[in-house]
Amino acid sequence: MATAPKKAGLTLEDLPGAPSWFGKALETLNPFMLATSGALGKALTFGDNFLGELRDVPFTAPAPAWTAPTLGNSWVNETGYAPASYRIDAGGRVHLRGLMKSGSLATTAFTLPAGYRPTFTEAFAAEAHNGANPVHGLLFVLSTGEVQPTYGGNTHFSLSGVSFDAASPAALPAAPSGWVAVVRHTLPTVVGVVPVGCRVEGAQSFQSSGLPVVDWELDKDGAVRVKAAHGLSAGQKYTMRLLLIAG
Repeated sequence: MATAPKKAGLTLEDLPGAPSWFGKALETLNPFMLATSGALGKALTFGDNFLGELRDVPFTAPAPAWTAPTLGNSWVNETGYAPASYRIDAGGRVHLRGLMKSGSLATTAFTLPAGYRPTFTEAFAAEAHNGANPVHGLLFVLSTGEVQPTYGGNTHFSLSGVSFDAASPAALPAAPSGWVAVVRHTLPTVVGVVPVGCRVEGAQSFQSSGLPVVDWELDKDGAVRVKAAHGLSAGQKYTMRLLLIAG
């Protein structure tokens, strides 16, 4: 019997029943397999050497963690409320929260690190108390990262609801991080995990553009453990279609 010719890449014709959008995914998959072949030194090709499985993995993208800064100029956190803290979402937007008290107005309560700072100084209306009286507060967030309660009262000063786009979101988290999913399969071993589709909860079909990148490792029993997915919206429910590639 003649040996089946080996192929350097897959086409839709090689995958009966594959959806039309999968052709776009092959543009990424084919170079990936060629690179994997070179790295393993086994001359892997598609055709008679390709082995893989598709798995649909439902999950909820977790939110990035809040970071509590060191407060200065006599500002302290109010007991029983969320402490002064900040985080950045997957879109590069910084969010503040917390209730502070007792500090000196028009001074720096804390400083945001690089990657969490606005392009220009931003001014925000804030809720504050002067004694027992609620007053309108004014909060400045400088391009240098300094967060300054500037006007109002210091009996209480709220940061909640303040958000802005980071100038250079170098601190943009590699997730939302913390998503861990164990994916079972029947392959002898897995050398690659490629997202080929992603569907937001309620959507009718998978999308093949703007796919997230996944961090993964093999579990002790050979299952694929997905550690994080990059480029997702925190709190959103998804189903990700993963192509597991055997080596």
